[in-house]
Amino acid sequence: MLTLRKMRSALPMVAVLAVFLAMGAPAALADSLSFNLTVPNDTMSVFPPGTVFDSVSLSLSGDQKTITVSVSAGSGFGIIGPGVSGAFGLSTVLSLDSLSIGNITGPFSLIPGGTNMDGFGSFSLAFQGPEGSSPASGFSFTVTKVGGGTFNSVYDLVGGNANAAVHVSGSLGGTTYTGYAGGQVPEPGTLALFGTGLLAIGGLMRRRLNR
Repeated sequence: MLTLRKMRSALPMVAVLAVFLAMGAPAALADSLSFNLTVPNDTMSVFPPGTVFDSVSLSLSGDQKTITVSVSAGSGFGIIGPGVSGAFGLSTVLSLDSLSIGNITGPFSLIPGGTNMDGFGSFSLAFQGPEGSSPASGFSFTVTKVGGGTFNSVYDLVGGNANAAVHVSGSLGGTTYTGYAGGQVPEPGTLALFGTGLLAIGGLMRRRLNR
């Protein structure tokens, strides 16, 4: 039976183990990541704060040669953006000259030379999409290195503070709005803070048990 004394002695070990697990999580999870685009430009600011206009996920293949990027419109929204107006943009830490973009799905294609996404700056990796009358629910594409090199993680492509932006349309109160929304790739070290919090909780529990 687990005694109070055993519980007291075990708490610090559990907390320390949690820290190590959390600090190791970014490396373990670096083969995939997901984030939402929730920051609207002026046009889309009519929607409630925290609205998810779009979700982006990146996943690294088992042989570490291919990163698949999936872009999905938020509930009630559709992705648009014909021509240089742009449908989606993703900043990268690698030059596009060193990358090969392929397997683009749906009515999307690369914009040669990139484009500016209103309110979110310029993106060298940018795509054009369908007209506003035919919004798409999402699309995907793959990224490989020219010459067949490998990626250590998805962060090799986007770094720790890359940005993404999307051109969407959505309705609110019977009115359809079209505009842009953006977001930032989460930093790879963020999850380590979770372990620090667990350590603090473990210490607090131990003090309370000692009372």
